[in-house]
Amino acid sequence: MYFYAHRLGRKTVRLSATAPLREVRPGVFHATVRLPFARPKRQTAVTYCYREPSPDAFGPLDPLAKRCGSDPLRLPDD
Repeated sequence: MYFYAHRLGRKTVRLSATAPLREVRPGVFHATVRLPFARPKRQTAVTYCYREPSPDAFGPLDPLAKRCGSDPLRLPDD
């Protein structure tokens, strides 16, 4: 799993941390990282993603899935 900690409103963000997904119980996964925050803290946003090899029963791939893990990452416009 890839994590990007950034200031609110940024469109290009830098990779902050990565962590493996651990299966806690069937269908429930967990990842833990420590991330930096912007000052003031309330202006910090966290974007996370993981690479999904192909579409599954939950729907089509997220637009970020193809670029997930790249540094820097360009966020889609809202």
